[in-house]
Amino acid sequence: MDRARSNGNAGERHAAAAAAGTRLDPWFNTYADRALGMKQSEVRSLFAVANRPEVVSLAGGMPNIAGLPLDFLAEMSARLIRDRGTKILQYGPGQGEEELREMIAEVMRPDGVRGHPDDITVTTGSQQALDLISEIFLNPGDVVIAEAPSYVGALGTFRAYQANVVHVQMDEDGLIPEEFEDTLTRLDNEGRPVKFLYTIPNFHNPAGVCLSAERRPRIAEICKRHHVLIVEDNPYGLLGFDGDPIPAIQTFNPDGVVYLGSFSKTFAPGYRVGWALAPAAVTARLTLANENALLCPTTFGQLSIAEYLKTYDWYQQVKEYRAMYHERGQAMQHALETHLPMCTWTKPEGGFYTWVKLPEGLDAHAMLPRAVTNLVAYVSGTAFYADGQGHDHMRLSFCYPTPEQIEEGVRRLSMVISSELELVDMFGVKDRNMPPAAQLEGPTPDTF
Repeated sequence: MDRARSNGNAGERHAAAAAAGTRLDPWFNTYADRALGMKQSEVRSLFAVANRPEVVSLAGGMPNIAGLPLDFLAEMSARLIRDRGTKILQYGPGQGEEELREMIAEVMRPDGVRGHPDDITVTTGSQQALDLISEIFLNPGDVVIAEAPSYVGALGTFRAYQANVVHVQMDEDGLIPEEFEDTLTRLDNEGRPVKFLYTIPNFHNPAGVCLSAERRPRIAEICKRHHVLIVEDNPYGLLGFDGDPIPAIQTFNPDGVVYLGSFSKTFAPGYRVGWALAPAAVTARLTLANENALLCPTTFGQLSIAEYLKTYDWYQQVKEYRAMYHERGQAMQHALETHLPMCTWTKPEGGFYTWVKLPEGLDAHAMLPRAVTNLVAYVSGTAFYADGQGHDHMRLSFCYPTPEQIEEGVRRLSMVISSELELVDMFGVKDRNMPPAAQLEGPTPDTF
């Protein structure tokens, strides 16, 4: 009798839990609002197929690390564990190891940035820095301005914190100052003050363009006048094909910029080490948020990178990366000119990406499954907007495939686009009105 009553009570509890949620997830109504806003990438399932060896992937933003000095790194790691194992395998400070922060200050110098180690917070890649910045600055409904298009990982983070992203147009010289200030003024008149501008000024992801030297002080001045913080994300700055980058926006107003960097593109993403250089008061809050999130960043990764920077000619390694990516960037431009004359695209002078505009009537998002069926992959432009734009664009990455693979991938893509154009000619252009929430994709290693 007691067992029957117990079973009955358990059944009632299960029914109550199911009523509170869904059949698939009884905890659905328990999640925070920000968790319900998280979206899985629209293309993630396709990349399980796209990563097959017979598929040429022009999608992933993965650096080509085949040229790293692996023997040196193996010996260095063994030496670190043998000589400093009790430190390197232990907890560390929440702000990051001072030894690495001092080296980061040197790494930023080619950008013209003169940052003090005390103002640097080490993070688990610059992606975590975006999360920490969002945590300490964003309330639900706050406004963030981002370029149109913008980095998918940043958009997903801002959305997770329930911010509203407002896009401002770019051209071949980057963010347009006049449109940016007009947007700030309009939002202020609407009673929607902007928390910060998120920008990627060097070799933009996904657009591939650079904010011109003339526009950088103008953007800094506009933000200073409107009291808007700038979050300057610079993972690609050292990867210009023809030399050192233009001075960072941070150099024009150090007190108004949080400057993000990462070793993922210029060294190795597996260490998961990035940083944020910020004004002192902001650094204090970033460090507290960092400690709350993960106690401390990886000590092993930090001290490994610090040792690499001290004992290896890391800048020569960067120059070798530049030459390799330059060759692959040229291969991409040649392949586009040869196989996709019906499209237009940006001509990057560094970084990993080119931004391709499709002919009228083509939908990059709808076309992607057919491209993967034809053994080539890209990222649809819809991933890089928060408001439903981007159907007519795609991002092509040239950092990982060889020049021969780039040529073959673009050739395959041209066949898909030609077939799509034939369908457009036959049936006309269909209406594409998808709700904005359905467009935004979360970051994955394939869309970085």
